[in-house]
Amino acid sequence: MATSAGRNGGFDIGIEGLEESLAVLTRAGANVHGLQTGAVYQANSFLRARAGRLGDRVARTTIVPLLLSGPAPQSAAMSATVRSKIDRKVIIRVGATNPKLRGWRRGAENRRYRGSVAWGIERGGFPGSNYYNLPRRESGYVIGPNMELIQRRILPEYRELVRAALSEAGVTSWGRAV
Repeated sequence: MATSAGRNGGFDIGIEGLEESLAVLTRAGANVHGLQTGAVYQANSFLRARAGRLGDRVARTTIVPLLLSGPAPQSAAMSATVRSKIDRKVIIRVGATNPKLRGWRRGAENRRYRGSVAWGIERGGFPGSNYYNLPRRESGYVIGPNMELIQRRILPEYRELVRAALSEAGVTSWGRAV
């Protein structure tokens, strides 16, 4: 269910039927299913707000403690960079902001640096590099081995959020509007 081929090298958790369900909550989907545009707008607002809160809670209660216990010396500093993005999907990013610590680079060019540090604490250094004090491991050290735990925390509640958003838009079952 989880793959390590995320858009930016992260991990993706797939939910069967999610894209089709979210497609109903678009203007085109509303037209196809005969839904009111206002109801679809409210359903999307509901889903964004609740998914954002779910992401914040999982980031705070699961991802940050995992990073704090990570084997790389930079793991604790990177735990301060965990952020949840507000979207219809739950998106949690590590390396999203500068940690409020001395010695971290500042400025626009810093995003690439934070991204490489986030990648390094998860997968270790490249051969010949000992910056992270970890040998290279593609399966990961912190997030990768704990994907099942993260899925158990997110999926049941997120599925219920999508069902509630579809219900709010007037969809009672797949392909049928109230």
